Amino acid sequence: MIDEVTIEASSWAASPRRFEAGTPPIAQAVGLAAALDWMRGIDWPGIREREERLCAELIAGLLAVPGLRLLGPSASARRAPIVSSTSPACIRTTSARCSTTTGSPLRGGHHCAQPLLAALGVDACTRASLALAQRRGRHRRPDRGRGGGGKDPGMSEGLDLYQEAIKQMAAAAHGHGQLASPDGEAKLNNPLCGDRVYMQVALQDGRISAIAHQTRGCLLCRAAASLLGARAAGLNATELDAATQTLEAMLKDPATASADWPELAMFRPAWAYPSRHKCALLPFHALQAALRAADAAQ
Repeated sequence: MIDEVTIEASSWAASPRRFEAGTPPIAQAVGLAAALDWMRGIDWPGIREREERLCAELIAGLLAVPGLRLLGPSASARRAPIVSSTSPACIRTTSARCSTTTGSPLRGGHHCAQPLLAALGVDACTRASLALAQRRGRHRRPDRGRGGGGKDPGMSEGLDLYQEAIKQMAAAAHGHGQLASPDGEAKLNNPLCGDRVYMQVALQDGRISAIAHQTRGCLLCRAAASLLGARAAGLNATELDAATQTLEAMLKDPATASADWPELAMFRPAWAYPSRHKCALLPFHALQAALRAADAAQ
């Protein structure tokens, strides 16, 4: 499996994940044959006309969402019935949950297209896919769920997770940048959602004197990195491990509290969403890895 892909180079995932074997698409081949048999009896110009109508309906609904950015042309005739967008209405790593209420299959992430997303200036996006079997009216705006305008799970989760403390901490971006002479550094990523943290650390007398990070990811990940930028100076490895363990415990049991790190309470709402735990923990793990690298270099 791949770790990162850019126009200039690519790097592989750490062992053993880099050696993950592919599975022959046996079931897919059988399904494709059945689908082709079905499609032979359908009018092909009619298929394209229907897909264009569905795509136009979906685009119109998406463009009505405040703050949404449509990636690609807005004319349905100029695109396949696949629509990508970025919006706070559906958090990228959980937007697939919205499919149960919007009626369209959705996927969030970088879609194995990191160079393209980098060119578009985004880390990840939400992709909606339409097909001939899609029924009209089943793909609604992602901020309108079932039952007369209620919020869908993806939208509600975003509101629950991204409270004001998280937003302010992420916006502050404490520690963002690079160190001139780091003693240790590490780069970690979350392959499930595309979060990426490059962490550097400087030490003095066995304690952290400064850190710097370059973080690309969701608000949870950026807030955690910013918190470390504000609080990590002066810690030793044992104290950092204790803070990390406290956050891990809090994500499993929201009743967990810490007198030494009261700021960790901002991540408490994430306990209900296990798929998001790694987003908050990734910067802590990256700093631990940078400390180990510094120790190994001595």
